[in-house]
Parts: sequence; C-alpha cells; structure tokens
Amino acid sequence: MRLSGWPGAGIAALALSAAAAAGALGFWAATAQPVPASLATGPASVYAPVGEHRFADQRRVTVTVARAAPAPLVSPGSGRVTASSCAPGARIGSGSSPFALDGAPVLALATRVPLWRDLSLGDRGADVEALREELRRLGADLSDDGPVNGVVIAALGSLLPGLGDNAATVPASRILWLPAAEVVLKSCAVETGRYLGASQEVAQPADAITATVAPAEESGSAPLPGARTLALAELTVPLEGSVVSAEAAEAITRSSAYRQATAGDDGSVVLTGTTALAQPIPVGSVPPSAIYADEAGSSCVSDGATGHAVTVLGSQLGESFVVFAGAAPPQLVVHPRSRPSCS
Repeated sequence: MRLSGWPGAGIAALALSAAAAAGALGFWAATAQPVPASLATGPASVYAPVGEHRFADQRRVTVTVARAAPAPLVSPGSGRVTASSCAPGARIGSGSSPFALDGAPVLALATRVPLWRDLSLGDRGADVEALREELRRLGADLSDDGPVNGVVIAALGSLLPGLGDNAATVPASRILWLPAAEVVLKSCAVETGRYLGASQEVAQPADAITATVAPAEESGSAPLPGARTLALAELTVPLEGSVVSAEAAEAITRSSAYRQATAGDDGSVVLTGTTALAQPIPVGSVPPSAIYADEAGSSCVSDGATGHAVTVLGSQLGESFVVFAGAAPPQLVVHPRSRPSCS
C-alpha cells in the first residue's frame, strides 16, 4: 500500500537525508569534548526557613539523697522550765524563744560560731562576727564587722525580752545555739516544771537530709546559665547549683521515686532525674545538614552568600538547636556546597 501524497522518489530522498543526519550525529558524538566542571550547572540549592524553638537545656543527672543525725540541742543555762513550745515535729527558728528558764526567755540563734562566752561591750572575735551576721540576717541594721556595741545590744534586746537596751553584757546562758536557721525537732525533753542543767540535752533535731546533684553522663558543654529545676518522676523542685534546699530535699524523700529506691550500704539513695532551665530560652531550629565548620573550626550556617556563626546547643528529632552570634537569616541552605567563613 502506498502513502497518499508521497511519490516513490520523495520517499527515497527522505531515506537518504535521514541516513546523512544519523552519520552527522555519530560524528559529533565521537568528537565532542566534555563540558568543564567549572562550567557545569549543578542542582539548585535547597533552602529552609530558620525555625523557632523553646530550649530548656534538659540534662540527665543523678541525685544522691543522704540522711545524717545532727547533734542534740543542749540547754545554754540551768534553771526551772517556766514556759515551753518544744514538741516533737515542732520547728524552732532562729530569732524565736522556744522555752524559758526561771522566767527568762531563752533565745535561739543560728550563728556560724556558737556563742561560748558572755559578751560585753567592746568584745571582738569570731563569735562576735557570727552574732552580727545572724542579727543582720534577721533584719538588724548592722555591718558584719565590728565589736559588741549599743546597736548589737539593742538588736538582741528586740528579740530577747528582759535584756534591756542599757545592758552591757549578753549572757551566753540566754542563747540556745541552732545548727541551721530552722530546725525540725524529732524529740524534745523540755517540759514545763522540769529542771534543766547547763549543757543538758533538751531536744533532738530530725535527721538532716541533703540531696546532691551530679551529671549522669559526660557532656561536651556546661549547663546554660539561669535558674534551673530538678524533676524526679512526678516531683519538680527548684535547684540551687548542685544542691537542693532542705525543703526540697525533704520533699524528695516523700516522692514515689525515693520510696521505690533501695538504699546503699551507707544509707544513701541514688536517684535519676532531669534538670532543665526554669524558663526555656528562644533558639533557632535548623536542619543538622546545614551546619558546617569553616577553616577556623567555627560552626556556621549559610544563607547562600554569607556564613553565620552559631553555637550548637543540642539536637532532637532531626533538628539542631542553635544560637546565632548575630541576627538570624530568614532562611539558609540545607546542603551548602560553598561554605563561606563565619569567623
């Protein structure tokens, strides 16, 4: 069958033309040179926006909870107990009067150095400095350094009825020494009508509980500055450096994590928890592949033309969390081929 409109001579001519074109293409393919790499066009860069993230700087820690029985409280003087608020479970705070002897209130003070002598006007020493420090903590307008003077006597007189502003001596028999600003009593032997001798045991403070925090694993960076919290199962308490407060340590002993733990040979309990910033900070969120090191070893990201210095804080679920040294770019290259310096 013949194709209408195409005579035999035309078909022959078309076949000859096709053969010639094929030969030319074969010759070009055999003689063509490859395109230099410098002139080759690579795939287009892929960009991603810089995300925002609230970073809490969470870190795994161990918490060692220990108990220690403190020394008993002893009477500073002798006499008949004429008043007492002492009882098991009671709290004695520095600046309070837990009992009275022969009608004279006894003042509890948590001084750094126990008062071991009667103090007179003009006296100096470590016990005097400790007394001034505690009176100042309790609100007196005193400097930490100086002798016993009228201001010290007046400050004591405001806490110890009967001492008198014109007194020239602070009798040690009126001062009950406390090992801490507040003491919880485990037991108490002070009963109204009972006679107490000087240095006689009057009360046993409850066990002192400490909770010390240490990193659970090595980390290449120090914790970020700022107030932190400690989380143990359902309990979250404030953290002060590497030690929690006495109140927080006591709360830890009531937690389910503590109750389920086993004490060691020394009686201490080691728990695993997490510390975090009390107030998370805003940081940038970028793909891990966008971060590179420049020739100076600085961590950088690129917006396609400029390198931006970053500090890498951590990563999670395919995101790296960074802080930019300057303003963050709106977007950056996900897989940078050129790596401009950011140092």
